[in-house]
Amino acid sequence: MNVNKTHSTREQLVAFAGQLAPRLGYNQTELESVRILRTEAVLNDIPVLYRPGAVFVLQGSKHGILDGEIYLYDEDHYLAVSVPVPFRMTSTASPLRPLLAVYLQFDMQLAVEIAFQLEQHTGPVTTEQRGLF
Repeated sequence: MNVNKTHSTREQLVAFAGQLAPRLGYNQTELESVRILRTEAVLNDIPVLYRPGAVFVLQGSKHGILDGEIYLYDEDHYLAVSVPVPFRMTSTASPLRPLLAVYLQFDMQLAVEIAFQLEQHTGPVTTEQRGLF
C-alpha cells in the first residue's frame, strides 16, 4: 500500500473523529454502540472499568495495567475486552494533539450466539481464554 495514501486515510479518520467528538470525554454517535473519546491531557494511573468491546485509538496512545501485565493500545494496536475488566490506565495527549479513540461496545447476546454457532462447526475452544487482549 502507498505510504502517502495510508497517512492520508489516517489523517481523514482523525479529522472525522475530531468532528464527531467536539467535547472532552466520551461523545455518543448516532450508532448506539459506538462512542468517541476525546482527551487533551496526560492521564496517569486512572482506575477504569471496560465493558466488553473494542477500543481503536486513532491518535495518541493509552496503556492499561492488569495483574502486572501492560496492554498498549495506540494508533497501531487496539484493545479488545471480552468480559468486564477493571484496570489502571494511562494516556498521552495534548490540546494540540488530542487523544481520539473509537469505543465499540459488543452486543453480548449476539456474541454468545456467534460463539455457539462456531463451536457447533469447529468444536470447543482449546486455547487459554483471556478477558483482555
